[in-house]
Amino acid sequence: MLVLGLVTGCSRPGILEFESQPPQAGIWVDDELHGQAPVELPPPASGQTVHVRAVLSGYVDWEASYDRATWPDEPVQIVLQKRPALELSITSQPTGAIVFVDSEQRGRTPLTFDELEPGSYQLMLQLPGRQSVRRDIDLQASEKLHVKLPNPAIAMYRQRIAENPKPLYNYVDLVHELMLDGEMTDAMEVLAAGMPAAVAEGPGAAKRFWSEIDKIANEQYEYGSKAEVSRARIGLQAVFFNYKVVDPNASSLFYAKFTRIMLLSGERELAKEICLEGLQIHGKHKDLAKVAAEVGVKF
Repeated sequence: MLVLGLVTGCSRPGILEFESQPPQAGIWVDDELHGQAPVELPPPASGQTVHVRAVLSGYVDWEASYDRATWPDEPVQIVLQKRPALELSITSQPTGAIVFVDSEQRGRTPLTFDELEPGSYQLMLQLPGRQSVRRDIDLQASEKLHVKLPNPAIAMYRQRIAENPKPLYNYVDLVHELMLDGEMTDAMEVLAAGMPAAVAEGPGAAKRFWSEIDKIANEQYEYGSKAEVSRARIGLQAVFFNYKVVDPNASSLFYAKFTRIMLLSGERELAKEICLEGLQIHGKHKDLAKVAAEVGVKF
């Protein structure tokens, strides 16, 4: 906003004083800072156009362009408009992370700042047992930010499996960490990778593997909604169906666990079919006999 006053404070011809409200805005001419308001500026040379800009933190920049003909003949009073406050909402997984803004601790997630000025901020989120996450943001509009703090145990177990894929307990521990982190799809991929060894090793050696599957199927993780419970069981179904294609003569325990998963999923008829397949391969094995009674299969 340009307001022409009646002050005649400039003694040299054509020299103009640029003032600002609030005071001490930085006065730029083209790309050169000329100081903080009030600042005296000479008129443009003949045939020249200059771009004058006033900048003050927390306020909208003021800009104007002048040539020799449009150069004002009275002092310029620049009235700066305050920038609207912006909101920044920060959530994290897991929740409860400590939030630092420009190295100052400000609280724990979920956390909302509702009076931030536009500009650059450095965020740091920290939580015991998790890798810290740093984010540099340029806040120009209200924003919602979700930050996932990596679980170092996941990287550790993945590395162990890469180095030695035989020990089944590494698959179990990795699945557990992934489920705690809500990474259900990844957890199912790890179960699928470990399934051949679990079937081959027998129920005793693979006890923790089958127990982990029971935990997933029986809602022993905090899924948060029925939809997520269903998603977990559908994921298990896919793991078992895909393995059965590769190894149709899988162990009796495999068929017993598969039958129970289908039963928990409300797929009773499919559960019966799977149980019957297992009985036809293994006979009335104790693993299958119990679940057969539950689904009503006689053999």
